[in-house]
Amino acid sequence: MSGSSPNADSASPTNVLVFIADDMTYRAIGSLNNPEVETPNLDRLIARGTTFTHAHHQGSWQGAVCMPSRAMLHTGRMLYHCGGEACGDYPLLGQEFGRQGYDTYMVGKWHNFEASQKRSFKKIGDNDQGGMFYSSTFNFSKLHPDGDLTQSAYLRPSPGNVWEPDDRGRAGHWLEHEADPTGYEHSSTRWTRNLIDYLKVQSEYPEQPFLAYCAFHAPHDPRQAPTEYLEKYSLEDVELPPNYAPEHPFDQGDFKLRDEQLAPWPRTEHVVKVHRQEYHAILTHMDMELGRVLDTLDANGQAENTLIVFTADHGLAVGEHGLMGKQNMYDHSVRVPLIFAGPGVPQGKICDALVYQHSVYATVAELTGVAAPDTVQFPSLAPLIRGDAGAEPPHDTVFSCYRHFQRMCRNHTHKLVLYPHLGRWQLFHNAEDPFETDDLALHPDAVEAYRDVYEPLFAALRGWQQAVGDQMYLQPSDYGLG
Repeated sequence: MSGSSPNADSASPTNVLVFIADDMTYRAIGSLNNPEVETPNLDRLIARGTTFTHAHHQGSWQGAVCMPSRAMLHTGRMLYHCGGEACGDYPLLGQEFGRQGYDTYMVGKWHNFEASQKRSFKKIGDNDQGGMFYSSTFNFSKLHPDGDLTQSAYLRPSPGNVWEPDDRGRAGHWLEHEADPTGYEHSSTRWTRNLIDYLKVQSEYPEQPFLAYCAFHAPHDPRQAPTEYLEKYSLEDVELPPNYAPEHPFDQGDFKLRDEQLAPWPRTEHVVKVHRQEYHAILTHMDMELGRVLDTLDANGQAENTLIVFTADHGLAVGEHGLMGKQNMYDHSVRVPLIFAGPGVPQGKICDALVYQHSVYATVAELTGVAAPDTVQFPSLAPLIRGDAGAEPPHDTVFSCYRHFQRMCRNHTHKLVLYPHLGRWQLFHNAEDPFETDDLALHPDAVEAYRDVYEPLFAALRGWQQAVGDQMYLQPSDYGLG
Protein backbone atom coordinates (compact mmCIF):
# COMPACT_ATOMS: atom_id res chain seq x y z
CA MET A 1 0.00 0.00 0.00
CA SER A 2 1.41 3.36 -0.97
CA GLY A 3 0.29 6.86 -1.77
CA SER A 4 0.43 10.49 -0.76
CA SER A 5 -2.26 12.23 1.27
CA PRO A 6 -3.91 15.48 0.17
CA ASN A 7 -4.43 18.36 2.53
CA ALA A 8 -7.32 17.28 4.75
CA ASP A 9 -7.77 20.73 6.29
CA SER A 10 -10.94 22.46 5.17
CA ALA A 11 -12.94 25.38 6.47
CA SER A 12 -16.12 23.66 5.33
CA PRO A 13 -17.52 20.36 6.63
CA THR A 14 -16.91 17.27 4.52
CA ASN A 15 -19.56 16.37 1.97
CA VAL A 16 -20.13 12.79 0.82
CA LEU A 17 -20.89 11.67 -2.74
CA VAL A 18 -21.51 7.96 -3.28
CA PHE A 19 -21.70 6.45 -6.77
CA ILE A 20 -22.86 2.87 -7.25
CA ALA A 21 -22.87 1.08 -10.60
CA ASP A 22 -25.02 -1.94 -11.39
CA ASP A 23 -23.45 -5.18 -12.70
CA MET A 24 -19.91 -3.74 -12.84
CA THR A 25 -17.20 -6.32 -12.44
CA TYR A 26 -13.98 -5.33 -10.71
CA ARG A 27 -11.89 -5.93 -13.84
CA ALA A 28 -13.37 -3.08 -15.87
CA ILE A 29 -11.18 -0.05 -15.18
CA GLY A 30 -8.58 0.99 -17.73
CA SER A 31 -5.65 2.12 -15.61
CA LEU A 32 -6.22 -0.44 -12.86
CA ASN A 33 -6.70 -3.81 -14.48
CA ASN A 34 -8.17 -3.70 -17.99
CA PRO A 35 -6.57 -1.40 -20.60
CA GLU A 36 -9.16 -2.59 -23.12
CA VAL A 37 -11.81 -0.41 -21.41
CA GLU A 38 -11.68 3.38 -21.69
CA THR A 39 -12.41 4.84 -18.25
CA PRO A 40 -10.48 8.13 -18.06
CA ASN A 41 -12.57 9.50 -15.21
CA LEU A 42 -12.40 6.41 -13.04
CA ASP A 43 -8.66 6.51 -13.77
CA ARG A 44 -8.69 10.11 -12.58
CA LEU A 45 -10.53 9.14 -9.40
CA ILE A 46 -8.07 6.32 -8.71
CA ALA A 47 -5.16 8.75 -9.07
CA ARG A 48 -6.86 11.06 -6.57
CA GLY A 49 -7.73 8.40 -4.01
CA THR A 50 -7.37 4.97 -2.45
CA THR A 51 -8.54 1.86 -4.29
CA PHE A 52 -9.37 -1.52 -2.79
CA THR A 53 -8.61 -4.19 -5.38
CA HIS A 54 -10.18 -7.10 -3.49
CA ALA A 55 -13.59 -5.73 -2.49
CA HIS A 56 -16.37 -8.33 -2.44
CA HIS A 57 -20.11 -8.53 -1.97
CA GLN A 58 -21.43 -11.00 0.59
CA GLY A 59 -24.05 -12.75 -1.49
CA SER A 60 -27.76 -13.06 -2.04
CA TRP A 61 -30.78 -15.09 -1.01
CA GLN A 62 -32.41 -14.45 -4.42
CA GLY A 63 -31.66 -14.03 -8.12
CA ALA A 64 -31.75 -10.22 -7.93
CA VAL A 65 -28.36 -10.01 -6.22
CA CYS A 66 -28.55 -6.22 -6.23
CA MET A 67 -31.28 -6.04 -3.58
CA PRO A 68 -29.42 -7.79 -0.73
CA SER A 69 -26.15 -6.13 -1.73
CA ARG A 70 -27.66 -2.65 -1.56
CA ALA A 71 -29.52 -3.48 1.65
CA MET A 72 -26.18 -4.40 3.22
CA LEU A 73 -24.61 -1.17 1.97
CA HIS A 74 -27.38 1.04 3.35
CA THR A 75 -27.69 -0.76 6.71
CA GLY A 76 -24.04 -1.68 7.15
CA ARG A 77 -25.26 -5.09 8.28
CA MET A 78 -24.38 -8.61 7.16
CA LEU A 79 -26.38 -10.65 4.69
CA TYR A 80 -29.03 -12.39 6.80
CA HIS A 81 -29.08 -9.59 9.39
CA CYS A 82 -29.77 -6.63 7.09
CA GLY A 83 -33.56 -6.69 7.34
CA GLY A 84 -34.35 -8.14 3.93
CA GLU A 85 -34.89 -6.22 0.71
CA ALA A 86 -36.60 -3.34 2.54
CA CYS A 87 -33.73 -2.96 5.06
CA GLY A 88 -35.86 -3.62 8.14
CA ASP A 89 -36.02 -0.84 10.71
CA TYR A 90 -32.28 -0.25 10.93
CA PRO A 91 -30.88 3.30 10.69
CA LEU A 92 -29.81 3.71 7.08
CA LEU A 93 -26.77 5.49 5.69
CA GLY A 94 -28.60 8.55 4.38
CA GLN A 95 -31.00 8.58 7.31
CA GLU A 96 -28.20 8.67 9.87
CA PHE A 97 -26.27 11.40 8.08
CA GLY A 98 -29.48 13.40 7.82
CA ARG A 99 -30.11 12.96 11.53
CA GLN A 100 -26.66 14.36 12.23
CA GLY A 101 -27.14 17.53 10.21
CA TYR A 102 -26.48 16.59 6.59
CA ASP A 103 -28.69 17.46 3.66
CA THR A 104 -29.34 14.14 1.92
CA TYR A 105 -30.19 13.44 -1.71
CA MET A 106 -30.48 10.50 -4.08
CA VAL A 107 -30.99 9.98 -7.78
CA GLY A 108 -31.16 6.88 -9.96
CA LYS A 109 -31.90 3.28 -9.08
CA TRP A 110 -33.55 2.40 -5.79
CA HIS A 111 -34.41 -1.28 -5.53
CA ASN A 112 -35.13 -1.58 -1.80
CA PHE A 113 -38.73 -0.35 -1.66
CA GLU A 114 -40.01 3.20 -1.40
CA ALA A 115 -40.35 3.32 2.38
CA SER A 116 -36.62 2.83 2.95
CA GLN A 117 -35.86 5.37 0.23
CA LYS A 118 -38.03 8.03 1.85
CA ARG A 119 -36.52 7.59 5.28
CA SER A 120 -33.01 7.65 3.81
CA PHE A 121 -33.12 10.93 1.90
CA LYS A 122 -34.61 14.36 2.46
CA LYS A 123 -34.53 15.13 -1.25
CA ILE A 124 -35.08 12.67 -4.09
CA GLY A 125 -34.39 13.36 -7.76
CA ASP A 126 -35.54 11.35 -10.75
CA ASN A 127 -35.40 7.71 -9.79
CA ASP A 128 -36.54 4.22 -10.63
CA GLN A 129 -37.90 1.75 -8.08
CA GLY A 130 -37.39 -1.31 -10.26
CA GLY A 131 -34.34 -3.48 -10.54
CA MET A 132 -33.73 -2.94 -14.24
CA PHE A 133 -35.03 -1.27 -17.37
CA TYR A 134 -37.03 -3.24 -19.91
CA SER A 135 -36.42 -2.81 -23.59
CA SER A 136 -38.60 -3.51 -26.61
CA THR A 137 -37.21 -6.82 -27.82
CA PHE A 138 -37.84 -9.65 -30.26
CA ASN A 139 -40.81 -11.92 -29.51
CA PHE A 140 -38.96 -14.95 -28.19
CA SER A 141 -42.07 -17.12 -28.07
CA LYS A 142 -41.77 -17.39 -31.86
CA LEU A 143 -38.17 -18.52 -31.54
CA HIS A 144 -38.79 -20.90 -28.67
CA PRO A 145 -42.24 -22.58 -28.80
CA ASP A 146 -41.61 -24.29 -25.46
CA GLY A 147 -41.92 -20.88 -23.80
CA ASP A 148 -38.83 -21.63 -21.76
CA LEU A 149 -37.30 -18.18 -22.07
CA THR A 150 -38.10 -14.97 -20.24
CA GLN A 151 -39.44 -12.11 -22.35
CA SER A 152 -37.19 -9.55 -20.63
CA ALA A 153 -34.06 -11.38 -21.79
CA TYR A 154 -32.85 -10.49 -25.24
CA LEU A 155 -31.08 -13.69 -26.30
CA ARG A 156 -28.80 -11.96 -28.75
CA PRO A 157 -27.24 -12.07 -31.20
CA SER A 158 -29.61 -14.63 -32.68
CA PRO A 159 -31.50 -15.06 -35.98
CA GLY A 160 -34.40 -12.66 -36.35
CA ASN A 161 -33.51 -10.52 -33.34
CA VAL A 162 -33.26 -6.97 -34.68
CA TRP A 163 -32.57 -5.27 -31.34
CA GLU A 164 -29.69 -2.77 -31.43
CA PRO A 165 -28.12 -0.99 -28.43
CA ASP A 166 -28.16 2.48 -29.99
CA ASP A 167 -31.79 2.32 -31.18
CA ARG A 168 -33.36 5.02 -29.01
CA GLY A 169 -36.86 3.82 -29.78
CA ARG A 170 -36.29 0.59 -27.86
CA ALA A 171 -36.88 2.09 -24.39
CA GLY A 172 -34.64 0.52 -21.74
CA HIS A 173 -31.93 3.04 -20.82
CA TRP A 174 -33.33 5.42 -23.44
CA LEU A 175 -35.66 7.70 -21.47
CA GLU A 176 -37.92 10.28 -23.09
CA HIS A 177 -36.49 13.79 -22.89
CA GLU A 178 -38.03 16.60 -24.93
CA ALA A 179 -35.00 18.89 -24.58
CA ASP A 180 -32.79 16.42 -26.46
CA PRO A 181 -32.95 16.71 -30.28
CA THR A 182 -33.48 12.94 -30.49
CA GLY A 183 -36.32 13.04 -27.96
CA TYR A 184 -34.42 10.70 -25.63
CA GLU A 185 -31.57 10.72 -23.15
CA HIS A 186 -29.63 7.87 -21.60
CA SER A 187 -30.36 6.93 -17.98
CA SER A 188 -26.75 7.72 -17.00
CA THR A 189 -27.19 11.19 -18.49
CA ARG A 190 -30.46 11.78 -16.66
CA TRP A 191 -29.09 10.76 -13.29
CA THR A 192 -25.98 12.94 -13.63
CA ARG A 193 -28.03 15.86 -14.96
CA ASN A 194 -30.16 15.70 -11.81
CA LEU A 195 -27.09 15.36 -9.60
CA ILE A 196 -25.27 18.28 -11.21
CA ASP A 197 -28.32 20.50 -10.66
CA TYR A 198 -28.34 19.49 -6.99
CA LEU A 199 -24.61 20.14 -6.58
CA LYS A 200 -24.92 23.59 -8.12
CA VAL A 201 -27.63 24.53 -5.63
CA GLN A 202 -25.62 23.12 -2.72
CA SER A 203 -22.56 25.13 -3.78
CA GLU A 204 -24.44 28.24 -2.68
CA TYR A 205 -24.58 26.90 0.88
CA PRO A 206 -21.00 25.75 1.64
CA GLU A 207 -21.69 25.65 5.37
CA GLN A 208 -24.35 22.96 4.83
CA PRO A 209 -22.78 19.51 4.33
CA PHE A 210 -24.53 17.04 2.07
CA LEU A 211 -24.59 13.33 1.38
CA ALA A 212 -25.60 12.59 -2.21
CA TYR A 213 -26.16 9.09 -3.58
CA CYS A 214 -26.12 8.48 -7.34
CA ALA A 215 -27.13 4.98 -8.43
CA PHE A 216 -26.42 4.26 -12.09
CA HIS A 217 -28.37 1.54 -13.86
CA ALA A 218 -25.36 1.12 -16.13
CA PRO A 219 -23.82 -1.23 -17.08
CA HIS A 220 -26.85 -3.47 -16.36
CA ASP A 221 -28.61 -4.83 -19.43
CA PRO A 222 -30.12 -3.90 -21.74
CA ARG A 223 -26.61 -2.64 -22.48
CA GLN A 224 -27.42 0.43 -24.56
CA ALA A 225 -25.11 3.32 -25.39
CA PRO A 226 -24.85 6.14 -27.94
CA THR A 227 -23.40 5.11 -31.29
CA GLU A 228 -20.10 6.94 -30.77
CA TYR A 229 -19.37 4.84 -27.68
CA LEU A 230 -20.10 1.58 -29.48
CA GLU A 231 -17.76 2.70 -32.25
CA LYS A 232 -14.91 2.95 -29.74
CA TYR A 233 -14.91 -0.85 -29.56
CA SER A 234 -14.43 -2.55 -32.90
CA LEU A 235 -15.84 -6.06 -32.69
CA GLU A 236 -12.68 -7.50 -34.26
CA ASP A 237 -10.57 -5.93 -31.50
CA VAL A 238 -12.69 -7.04 -28.55
CA GLU A 239 -10.70 -9.59 -26.58
CA LEU A 240 -12.08 -12.89 -25.35
CA PRO A 241 -11.41 -13.40 -21.64
CA PRO A 242 -8.85 -16.11 -20.80
CA ASN A 243 -11.60 -18.11 -19.07
CA TYR A 244 -13.94 -18.01 -22.06
CA ALA A 245 -15.96 -21.21 -22.47
CA PRO A 246 -18.94 -22.02 -24.73
CA GLU A 247 -20.83 -23.42 -21.73
CA HIS A 248 -20.35 -23.78 -18.02
CA PRO A 249 -19.37 -27.39 -17.23
CA PHE A 250 -22.31 -27.97 -14.89
CA ASP A 251 -25.55 -26.39 -13.66
CA GLN A 252 -24.39 -24.23 -10.78
CA GLY A 253 -27.97 -23.44 -9.73
CA ASP A 254 -30.16 -21.05 -11.70
CA PHE A 255 -28.78 -22.23 -15.03
CA LYS A 256 -31.62 -20.68 -17.03
CA LEU A 257 -32.24 -17.61 -14.94
CA ARG A 258 -33.07 -14.49 -16.97
CA ASP A 259 -29.46 -13.28 -16.84
CA GLU A 260 -28.29 -16.46 -18.55
CA GLN A 261 -30.86 -15.93 -21.30
CA LEU A 262 -29.20 -12.76 -22.51
CA ALA A 263 -27.19 -14.80 -25.00
CA PRO A 264 -27.90 -18.03 -26.87
CA TRP A 265 -26.26 -21.36 -26.05
CA PRO A 266 -23.54 -22.28 -26.73
CA ARG A 267 -21.74 -18.98 -26.13
CA THR A 268 -19.81 -18.66 -29.37
CA GLU A 269 -16.81 -16.36 -29.61
CA HIS A 270 -18.89 -13.96 -31.70
CA VAL A 271 -21.71 -13.90 -29.14
CA VAL A 272 -19.35 -13.13 -26.26
CA LYS A 273 -17.54 -10.43 -28.23
CA VAL A 274 -20.84 -8.69 -29.04
CA HIS A 275 -21.85 -8.66 -25.40
CA ARG A 276 -18.46 -7.46 -24.21
CA GLN A 277 -18.40 -4.74 -26.87
CA GLU A 278 -21.73 -3.41 -25.61
CA TYR A 279 -20.67 -3.83 -21.97
CA HIS A 280 -17.53 -1.78 -22.54
CA ALA A 281 -19.46 0.88 -24.47
CA ILE A 282 -22.04 1.47 -21.74
CA LEU A 283 -19.25 1.54 -19.14
CA THR A 284 -17.30 4.17 -21.07
CA HIS A 285 -20.45 6.25 -21.48
CA MET A 286 -21.13 6.02 -17.73
CA ASP A 287 -17.53 7.03 -17.10
CA MET A 288 -18.04 10.13 -19.24
CA GLU A 289 -21.06 11.08 -17.15
CA LEU A 290 -19.04 10.54 -13.97
CA GLY A 291 -16.49 12.96 -15.41
CA ARG A 292 -19.16 15.63 -15.83
CA VAL A 293 -19.88 15.38 -12.10
CA LEU A 294 -16.19 15.56 -11.18
CA ASP A 295 -15.83 18.64 -13.39
CA THR A 296 -18.83 20.22 -11.66
CA LEU A 297 -17.29 19.66 -8.24
CA ASP A 298 -14.08 21.29 -9.44
CA ALA A 299 -15.91 24.25 -10.98
CA ASN A 300 -18.08 24.77 -7.89
CA GLY A 301 -15.15 24.66 -5.49
CA GLN A 302 -16.62 21.55 -3.84
CA ALA A 303 -13.93 19.02 -4.77
CA GLU A 304 -11.59 19.83 -1.89
CA ASN A 305 -14.16 19.07 0.79
CA THR A 306 -16.15 16.24 -0.83
CA LEU A 307 -15.44 12.60 -0.03
CA ILE A 308 -16.21 10.55 -3.15
CA VAL A 309 -16.96 6.83 -3.13
CA PHE A 310 -17.32 4.70 -6.25
CA THR A 311 -18.41 1.08 -6.07
CA ALA A 312 -20.85 -1.45 -7.56
CA ASP A 313 -23.46 -3.77 -6.12
CA HIS A 314 -21.87 -6.88 -7.68
CA GLY A 315 -19.95 -7.97 -10.74
CA LEU A 316 -20.94 -9.87 -13.88
CA ALA A 317 -19.64 -12.73 -16.02
CA VAL A 318 -20.35 -11.37 -19.54
CA GLY A 319 -19.16 -14.59 -21.17
CA GLU A 320 -16.53 -15.68 -18.65
CA HIS A 321 -16.79 -19.36 -17.67
CA GLY A 322 -19.64 -19.76 -20.17
CA LEU A 323 -21.88 -17.56 -18.01
CA MET A 324 -23.61 -14.23 -18.57
CA GLY A 325 -24.94 -13.33 -15.11
CA LYS A 326 -23.73 -12.68 -11.58
CA GLN A 327 -25.32 -15.64 -9.81
CA ASN A 328 -22.03 -17.42 -9.21
CA MET A 329 -18.96 -17.34 -6.95
CA TYR A 330 -16.28 -16.56 -9.53
CA ASP A 331 -14.24 -13.40 -9.03
CA HIS A 332 -15.83 -11.66 -12.02
CA SER A 333 -19.15 -11.74 -10.16
CA VAL A 334 -18.30 -11.43 -6.45
CA ARG A 335 -15.59 -8.75 -6.70
CA VAL A 336 -16.41 -5.09 -7.33
CA PRO A 337 -14.63 -1.74 -7.70
CA LEU A 338 -14.21 0.24 -4.47
CA ILE A 339 -12.58 3.68 -4.60
CA PHE A 340 -12.43 6.46 -1.98
CA ALA A 341 -11.15 9.94 -2.85
CA GLY A 342 -11.26 13.26 -1.05
CA PRO A 343 -10.22 14.95 2.19
CA GLY A 344 -7.82 12.86 4.27
CA VAL A 345 -7.64 10.07 1.68
CA PRO A 346 -4.16 9.24 0.34
CA GLN A 347 -3.78 9.70 -3.39
CA GLY A 348 -2.74 6.95 -5.75
CA LYS A 349 -2.88 4.31 -3.03
CA ILE A 350 -3.71 0.69 -3.84
CA CYS A 351 -4.81 -1.70 -1.08
CA ASP A 352 -5.17 -5.43 -1.72
CA ALA A 353 -6.80 -6.32 1.63
CA LEU A 354 -9.82 -8.63 1.52
CA VAL A 355 -12.78 -6.34 2.26
CA TYR A 356 -16.49 -5.90 1.60
CA GLN A 357 -18.01 -2.95 -0.24
CA HIS A 358 -20.70 -2.99 2.44
CA SER A 359 -18.12 -1.30 4.71
CA VAL A 360 -18.91 1.99 2.93
CA TYR A 361 -21.33 3.04 5.72
CA ALA A 362 -18.85 2.69 8.57
CA THR A 363 -16.00 4.09 6.50
CA VAL A 364 -17.61 7.32 5.33
CA ALA A 365 -18.97 7.87 8.83
CA GLU A 366 -15.49 7.65 10.34
CA LEU A 367 -13.85 9.75 7.64
CA THR A 368 -16.40 12.55 8.10
CA GLY A 369 -16.69 12.39 11.89
CA VAL A 370 -20.29 11.20 11.81
CA ALA A 371 -21.11 8.68 14.54
CA ALA A 372 -22.13 5.34 13.03
CA PRO A 373 -24.94 3.61 14.95
CA ASP A 374 -24.24 0.47 16.95
CA THR A 375 -26.34 -1.52 14.47
CA VAL A 376 -23.58 -1.30 11.83
CA GLN A 377 -21.68 -4.60 11.58
CA PHE A 378 -19.27 -4.21 8.67
CA PRO A 379 -16.03 -2.61 9.90
CA SER A 380 -14.68 0.77 8.86
CA LEU A 381 -11.88 0.77 6.31
CA ALA A 382 -10.71 4.22 7.41
CA PRO A 383 -7.68 2.90 9.37
CA LEU A 384 -6.45 1.10 6.24
CA ILE A 385 -7.15 4.13 4.07
CA ARG A 386 -5.26 6.51 6.36
CA GLY A 387 -2.50 4.00 7.04
CA ASP A 388 -2.93 4.22 10.81
CA ALA A 389 -0.13 2.69 12.85
CA GLY A 390 -0.98 -0.94 13.56
CA ALA A 391 -3.94 -0.97 11.14
CA GLU A 392 -4.63 -4.52 10.00
CA PRO A 393 -7.00 -5.83 7.31
CA PRO A 394 -10.38 -6.53 8.92
CA HIS A 395 -10.69 -10.04 7.47
CA ASP A 396 -8.33 -12.96 6.84
CA THR A 397 -11.02 -14.54 4.67
CA VAL A 398 -14.22 -13.43 2.96
CA PHE A 399 -17.45 -15.32 2.37
CA SER A 400 -20.18 -15.13 -0.22
CA CYS A 401 -23.20 -17.24 -1.13
CA TYR A 402 -26.03 -17.56 -3.60
CA ARG A 403 -29.41 -18.91 -2.51
CA HIS A 404 -29.16 -22.57 -1.45
CA PHE A 405 -26.98 -23.37 -4.44
CA GLN A 406 -23.53 -21.96 -3.65
CA ARG A 407 -21.22 -21.15 -0.72
CA MET A 408 -17.74 -19.65 -1.02
CA CYS A 409 -14.84 -18.77 1.25
CA ARG A 410 -11.46 -17.46 0.15
CA ASN A 411 -8.23 -16.16 1.56
CA HIS A 412 -5.53 -14.26 -0.31
CA THR A 413 -4.29 -17.31 -2.18
CA HIS A 414 -7.12 -19.84 -2.53
CA LYS A 415 -10.89 -20.05 -2.96
CA LEU A 416 -13.21 -22.89 -1.92
CA VAL A 417 -16.66 -23.10 -3.55
CA LEU A 418 -19.36 -25.55 -2.45
CA TYR A 419 -22.46 -26.57 -4.42
CA PRO A 420 -24.78 -28.15 -1.81
CA HIS A 421 -27.42 -29.20 -4.36
CA LEU A 422 -24.77 -31.15 -6.27
CA GLY A 423 -22.45 -32.31 -3.50
CA ARG A 424 -19.70 -30.74 -5.61
CA TRP A 425 -16.74 -28.53 -4.70
CA GLN A 426 -14.23 -26.35 -6.49
CA LEU A 427 -10.82 -25.11 -5.37
CA PHE A 428 -8.82 -22.37 -7.08
CA HIS A 429 -5.33 -21.02 -6.50
CA ASN A 430 -6.30 -17.41 -7.17
CA ALA A 431 -2.83 -16.03 -6.56
CA GLU A 432 -1.50 -18.08 -9.48
CA ASP A 433 -4.76 -18.52 -11.44
CA PRO A 434 -6.58 -15.16 -11.30
CA PHE A 435 -9.04 -16.12 -14.04
CA GLU A 436 -9.98 -19.34 -12.22
CA THR A 437 -9.39 -21.70 -15.12
CA ASP A 438 -7.82 -24.61 -13.20
CA ASP A 439 -10.17 -26.29 -10.74
CA LEU A 440 -7.84 -28.07 -8.34
CA ALA A 441 -10.73 -30.24 -7.13
CA LEU A 442 -10.56 -32.05 -10.47
CA HIS A 443 -6.90 -32.96 -10.04
CA PRO A 444 -6.00 -36.59 -9.26
CA ASP A 445 -5.99 -37.29 -5.52
CA ALA A 446 -7.26 -33.74 -4.88
CA VAL A 447 -8.90 -34.68 -1.56
CA GLU A 448 -5.58 -35.65 -0.01
CA ALA A 449 -3.31 -33.39 -2.05
CA TYR A 450 -5.11 -30.19 -1.05
CA ARG A 451 -6.42 -31.08 2.40
CA ASP A 452 -4.20 -28.47 4.07
CA VAL A 453 -5.74 -25.86 1.78
CA TYR A 454 -9.46 -26.62 1.84
CA GLU A 455 -9.89 -27.71 5.47
CA PRO A 456 -9.04 -24.26 6.94
CA LEU A 457 -11.27 -22.64 4.32
CA PHE A 458 -14.15 -24.99 5.16
CA ALA A 459 -13.75 -24.13 8.85
CA ALA A 460 -13.62 -20.41 8.07
CA LEU A 461 -16.71 -20.76 5.90
CA ARG A 462 -18.64 -22.26 8.81
CA GLY A 463 -17.49 -19.38 11.01
CA TRP A 464 -18.75 -16.90 8.46
CA GLN A 465 -22.09 -18.70 8.33
CA GLN A 466 -22.56 -17.98 12.02
CA ALA A 467 -21.53 -14.35 11.58
CA VAL A 468 -23.87 -13.65 8.67
CA GLY A 469 -26.80 -15.75 9.92
CA ASP A 470 -26.61 -18.42 7.21
CA GLN A 471 -28.45 -21.48 8.51
CA MET A 472 -27.52 -23.91 5.73
CA TYR A 473 -25.93 -27.02 7.23
CA LEU A 474 -22.67 -27.96 5.54
CA GLN A 475 -20.81 -31.20 6.19
CA PRO A 476 -17.41 -32.01 4.58
CA SER A 477 -18.46 -35.60 3.97
CA ASP A 478 -21.27 -34.39 1.70
CA TYR A 479 -18.55 -33.28 -0.73
CA GLY A 480 -16.28 -36.29 -0.31
CA LEU A 481 -14.00 -34.27 1.95
CA GLY A 482 -14.47 -36.27 5.15
